[in-house]
Amino acid sequence: MSEEATLQVPVFVEPLGNRPGYVAHLRLPFDLSVEASTPEEALEELARAVRNRLQAGGRVMPLALPLKPASPAAGWLPDDEPTKEWQEAVEAYRRECDEADRRRILGESPEEKAAS
Repeated sequence: MSEEATLQVPVFVEPLGNRPGYVAHLRLPFDLSVEASTPEEALEELARAVRNRLQAGGRVMPLALPLKPASPAAGWLPDDEPTKEWQEAVEAYRRECDEADRRRILGESPEEKAAS
């Protein structure tokens, strides 16, 4: 028995505002909407519409685009000594905050942390 490959895609299903029923929307790459009596029927109709488009010769194909490698200066922070000092100070502050949280939440003392 061969297993058919499937792709899960998000579908937005909502009640019709002015009459009974539901509408299911599937945007890119299909840009389809269908109406039905129930959400389940709307999904079935939408699947049928996609199958019809694919059987008519439509295809979903990947497109690989080359990405430019980031330049060394691509970051938003300058690569200089004051910035490095600032980053080290932020890291030290974060460690202090983490230790304070451990003491507050877990009741862990600095000696217990050093022993572990």
